[in-house]
Amino acid sequence: MRKAWVVVLALAAVSSQTVAGQDAKTVIGNASKAMGVEGLNSIYYYGVAQNGNLGQNNNSNQPWPMAGANDYVRAIDFTQHASRATWMNYAVPVTGGVATLTPGQQNINAQSPWAQQVEIYITPWGFLKGAAGNNATVKAQTVGGKRYQVVSVTGTAKSPSGQPYKVVGYINSQNLVEKVQTWLENPIFGDMLVEAEYTHYRDGANGLKFPEQMVQKRGGWPTFTAYILGAHANPANLQQLLAAPPGGRGGGGARAGGDCRGQTGDSEQTDPLRRHLAPPLRSHQRPAGRGRGGHHDCHAGGQPRIPDDYALGAANTRAGLHVEVREEAGDRRLQGR
Repeated sequence: MRKAWVVVLALAAVSSQTVAGQDAKTVIGNASKAMGVEGLNSIYYYGVAQNGNLGQNNNSNQPWPMAGANDYVRAIDFTQHASRATWMNYAVPVTGGVATLTPGQQNINAQSPWAQQVEIYITPWGFLKGAAGNNATVKAQTVGGKRYQVVSVTGTAKSPSGQPYKVVGYINSQNLVEKVQTWLENPIFGDMLVEAEYTHYRDGANGLKFPEQMVQKRGGWPTFTAYILGAHANPANLQQLLAAPPGGRGGGGARAGGDCRGQTGDSEQTDPLRRHLAPPLRSHQRPAGRGRGGHHDCHAGGQPRIPDDYALGAANTRAGLHVEVREEAGDRRLQGR
């Protein structure tokens, strides 16, 4: 009888693992369908944003300093694991004087380290793409009185602290990704929680859903916020949107998280989420407030053009900066002053 019970328990364990795998696949599939991720190979979105400087504060119990990122445009190619973001920022010269409008950019490609690639996989669409292509688990969890399906993707590689790298997504009852979490090693915070929140979803073209508001936190405070005015799936001008200007510096800053020492090279077809979670990763140590902590030395590139289909204005009250939609010579652009 004892041997029989052992066999039954063993079979039950195998069965529960199979059901868990099927549940994760179903949850990811339902969310992908609801958000228009099925058939989504690329995306671009635009709005008004702010970049934060991680660690650049006299008191870590207060929010990190934020700087405006107007005319914010980002394009992502999920098939090539590439991303480019551009923005404009009013910056005061270090020598003093009048603030001038300065361009900034962030470039990520398949050769970029995981600390940069994570910027793709913590977007709601990138998370679903990565979870669908890797081994994922799911569990139901209530957070703040709200029920979520929590999908986790964990690799065998471990951070210097001994904890495995993991990306976790919170999917609500409407099958929308509300939050994505991961952890990165940091010389100050140790295993630093990187948390991205997505709220107020809107309907785009061809079934695409996008969040109106994005907030990324590091070290407990926002390091990137954005109000998204529009998004488009599989843009025809993707290569133009991803093309960095000759001689421009890349890899840094768009959500207080890029390393300004951008890398170039041909993209790999392998999934970076699998590639970076499975092999051993090296620790990317850097002083707080530089590279992944800020965008202040990542300025390069030309002024991005804002699409003609802006229908909403946005306000950025930081330092009295006002951003609105104006129409000039038939072209609607975000203007800041």
